[in-house]
Amino acid sequence: MDAEASVRTNTCILIGRLGPLLGYNTKRKVLVPAFSRALKDPFVHARVAGLMAFMATIECFEISELASKVIPNMAFTLIDEEKSVVPLETILQNTV
Repeated sequence: MDAEASVRTNTCILIGRLGPLLGYNTKRKVLVPAFSRALKDPFVHARVAGLMAFMATIECFEISELASKVIPNMAFTLIDEEKSVVPLETILQNTV
């Protein structure tokens, strides 16, 4: 993990943009761990970037992966103390 919060945030945004272009196996190994780590970041903008990256790459996940990995990793953000994270979580769940 980088000590600079903006680097963590921008890395998440970049991975979110590149996600659809990655190969099948790379998507399976990279996307969920990267975005899940962002959701646990103390920097609010990194958490928002993680949720937005999940939304941008939602088509990259199979239904079983959504149910077993994506939703469990993002469920705790429903009670995030930062109000800007919670509405995005609700939008994301309606998308799935």
